[in-house]
Amino acid sequence: MTYLRHMMRHPVLHFILLGLVVFVLDRAVNPPEGPDRTDLTIIVSQADQDSIRAGFVATWQRPPDRAELDQLIEQHIRRQVLIRTALASGLDEEDPAIDQRLHQKMEALLQASVAARIPDEAELAAYLATQSERYLTPARISFEHVFLGRAPDPVRVAQVLADLRAGRSPAPMAMQTMLPARYDEVPASALSRQFGSAFVAALPQDRSDWTGPVASAFGVHAVRVDMVTPAHVPPLEDIRDRVLSDWQAEEVQRLANAAYLELRDGFDVYVSGSGS
Repeated sequence: MTYLRHMMRHPVLHFILLGLVVFVLDRAVNPPEGPDRTDLTIIVSQADQDSIRAGFVATWQRPPDRAELDQLIEQHIRRQVLIRTALASGLDEEDPAIDQRLHQKMEALLQASVAARIPDEAELAAYLATQSERYLTPARISFEHVFLGRAPDPVRVAQVLADLRAGRSPAPMAMQTMLPARYDEVPASALSRQFGSAFVAALPQDRSDWTGPVASAFGVHAVRVDMVTPAHVPPLEDIRDRVLSDWQAEEVQRLANAAYLELRDGFDVYVSGSGS
């Protein structure tokens, strides 16, 4: 199969066609319908004048008068004269600044060509399924605790737990600490950072009576869990905008890379010293 036939069968054909921009330098500045920029004939069309006038209006919120328009047209002509003279003199060749600008413009063209694609719900659902960890909502825990010290006497711990389960107020039993007595709907990850992962792992996984002793980075606690919301991935309808944004970003990059590889196949590439 020839390279041309291969391109025609490839789903990113329209990206490959953008490769023409690389070989037509004047497209980087002028609209495609503009004349050859090495030509000595400069035509300021009515469309050019309308564009110049529109630019003035956008800036100054009024149309230019005749003198202002003439000055703007002369600036346009000056720009064309200097650009074409520079191109005719070969000043664009091996210029890193121009090369960088063309590279940026080509990348933008490739990405803009695919950025507008909107996936259907099935595609988004499939994407969410494969990237579920990215959207995982961490478990949240609400609990009350009584701090019992760094190394409390086991007999005291047992007595405190018995008193708490009997309905007595926890405040008089707690040792002095800067820790809040209650935590409401705190992500498990945040609790792990504060108390340590072993503390979170030791907590009951559902609503519970007072339990303990539960060890943390601070010491030992008696704990009563009021609520546990398990970690979960929200339904697509709740996070659709976020999933769509991520999908589009990855799809743009994927298709732009595919387009680049197709364009690259059209070149003979030699890297000195690599044997290829």
